[in-house]
Amino acid sequence: MHRMRSKILSGATALMSLLLVIHSVSAARNAQTNAQRPVPGVVTWKALEAHTAAQPGVTVVLFHQRDKKDQPRFASLLKQADGSNIEIRIGKGDWQSVSAARLRMCFGRGLLMFPPGTIKLRDKDEFQARFPAAKPSAAQ
Repeated sequence: MHRMRSKILSGATALMSLLLVIHSVSAARNAQTNAQRPVPGVVTWKALEAHTAAQPGVTVVLFHQRDKKDQPRFASLLKQADGSNIEIRIGKGDWQSVSAARLRMCFGRGLLMFPPGTIKLRDKDEFQARFPAAKPSAAQ
């Protein structure tokens, strides 16, 4: 009886170990898939130029999408957000609000504006931006 209980306990332990390994592999695969899936309203950008002026006290950053495949999303999101606030994040930092403008005469470019000294964004820095949810049109 003792031998049988020992074998059952060993088998149960092995089964639990196997289930934990399967769960870990599955969780890692899901995390990788989710990391590669585009998040609605969030695109990774690249700063082309950053300039700060003491008067009138503004930092402006010319930017575009980092990845060419994001260009259609970039164009759509920026067009919707033209003249409004969006949020940006550098690395794993906090989301910060900035003003965004679409440069109509400079295809595929946007302009960020924020008070000097609030965000450290330099030429060629990469950052994420998230845009407010699209507003329903009057026809809807």
